[in-house]
Amino acid sequence: MQLSESNFARGVSSNSRLSVLFVHVFLTVGFLIITGAFTLQLSGIDPHVGVTESLRENGSMVMQILLGVSYLGAVVLVVGSRDALNVAARAWPILILPILAFVSISWSPDGYMTLRKSIAFLGTILFGLSMAARLPPADCIRLLVRAMTLETVLSVIWVIVFPYYGVHQETDSAIFESIHHGLWRGVLAHRVELGFFSALTFSLLVFYGPIVFHSRMLRYCGIGLSVVCLLGAQSGLGFVTAAIATSLLFLISWIARSNMHGRFVLIIMVLLSAIILSFFASIIFTVLLEFLGKQPDITGRTVFWHYVISLIAERPLFGYGYFAGFALTVGPMIDGVAHIHLVNTHNGYLEALVAFGYVGSAICFAVLIWLLWNAILMIAKGSAALGKINAFPLSMLVIVFLASLVEAMLIKENHISVVLMAMSAGLIARESRAQIVSGVYGNRMRKQRSYATRNVTNLRT
Repeated sequence: MQLSESNFARGVSSNSRLSVLFVHVFLTVGFLIITGAFTLQLSGIDPHVGVTESLRENGSMVMQILLGVSYLGAVVLVVGSRDALNVAARAWPILILPILAFVSISWSPDGYMTLRKSIAFLGTILFGLSMAARLPPADCIRLLVRAMTLETVLSVIWVIVFPYYGVHQETDSAIFESIHHGLWRGVLAHRVELGFFSALTFSLLVFYGPIVFHSRMLRYCGIGLSVVCLLGAQSGLGFVTAAIATSLLFLISWIARSNMHGRFVLIIMVLLSAIILSFFASIIFTVLLEFLGKQPDITGRTVFWHYVISLIAERPLFGYGYFAGFALTVGPMIDGVAHIHLVNTHNGYLEALVAFGYVGSAICFAVLIWLLWNAILMIAKGSAALGKINAFPLSMLVIVFLASLVEAMLIKENHISVVLMAMSAGLIARESRAQIVSGVYGNRMRKQRSYATRNVTNLRT
């Protein structure tokens, strides 16, 4: 009898380990696909030819299937666990962003294109939420950084083995910008994406390395390869991201691990410092551009933004519709007038204004402020013992919001920035739920102790 019970327990334990392994493998592979790894190959895109009209209108069937499986799997992971479902439900405001995208179908120049991109936007957010909701916080961050390290390693391999895809070529079509020939893009589609991705990988490995890889050699190899990718991409955004993200993680973690009273003082001091620095933003930005050897117009972005802002003023209330509005209306109009051909606005906030207008963007920005405020509260009220984990949401949100000033990544489907925002929302919701449960349990214990004390007093009297 004892032997059969022991065998049953071993069987349950084995099944549980297999289930956990399957979840980790699925999330890792899904992360690679959703963040754009091998998009050129899986979509059948030749960098020399560019994106064909058929592919632009209908998309790649292979990519749609792979992404669809990733999105549906994320939904199953959340719905299949009551705890995960509760966490995702508490993070519901983040879902307002894709809802805005779906609503914009009604004024989009191509409703089908906007529908496809809105589904992808929703799926990206659900995937990020599933990672935070299904896995414990430390395991979630560990899986994220390991997946990012894997993607970095694959990028180095791609540059060496398949340079036609892994390195920008002089024969690249306009959409891939042949002016960057010789610079790395790895398994991603552009050097800026690789630069931003490898910068985040570097920062997260430097800060979370000991909980991601127990082997010091693996940690150092991951950090080294992320630096190699960063140097190969030569992305100004990447260099700035690496410096700011690393600094933020250490600073916010230090604040989160301080005592409760000192924590509030430190938060106020940091916020005041940020406000003061904002008055000198233009000077800091100019000095930074000179240090990085970049043009004052940020590689033509400021000229382009002038045209974008003028077109936003023509349809200020509701904009032009998610994705299709820029791709089919705003972009071609600017190209026709100024002969500047870009695939997006290169600014996340302008991208939101083009897609949703002032009305939708106000709602969108309110959601982002909600995220940021709750991330700050997580630092202010969270457990000091979890300070290192709790530093993740606020650090990543600040990085995404800053990077969105020069790249359109704030509401971009299938992008690591949206995965990080959704993960942050999930981790914030998980911590908030834990605080509520802890508070309820603490009140219950205090009531029980009070009741027991009264009974003892009554017995003595």
